[in-house]
Amino acid sequence: MNHREQDIVLYIEDNPDNMRLVKRVTEKMGYECIAAETGQKGVKMAISHPFRLIMIDIQLPDIDGYEVIKQIRSANVQTPLLVITADVIQFNAKRAASLGCQHFLTKPIRINTLIDKINSIV
Repeated sequence: MNHREQDIVLYIEDNPDNMRLVKRVTEKMGYECIAAETGQKGVKMAISHPFRLIMIDIQLPDIDGYEVIKQIRSANVQTPLLVITADVIQFNAKRAASLGCQHFLTKPIRINTLIDKINSIV
C-alpha cells in the first residue's frame, strides 16, 4: 500500500506485543505504522522523515522517552507526540509537557482509548 507522508505514524517501543497491537490498530485506522525499537533509532527517524504522529514509550533500552522528546523537539520537529507508558507512578506528565509532549496514554493499551486519542490529536 502506498501512503502519503501524512498517513505514516512512528511508534518508538521496545515491547513487541505493544508494537503489534498499536500497529494493528493504526493500520485499521488507515495509517502506516513504522517501528523503532530504541530511542536513538526513533529520534533519527523522527528527524529524517515527516510523520503524522510520533508515539513514544518512556522506558526504552537506550535513552528514556523524556530524552527522546527533548531530542526531537531540539531538532525543531513539530509533529504531535503521544507518550504511551506503563509506569504511571513514575511518569511525570509535567516534565513531558515541559519538553514538548502534551498527550499521553497509560498501558495496558485499550484499543478504543487509543483510537479516540489518536483521532483527537491528528
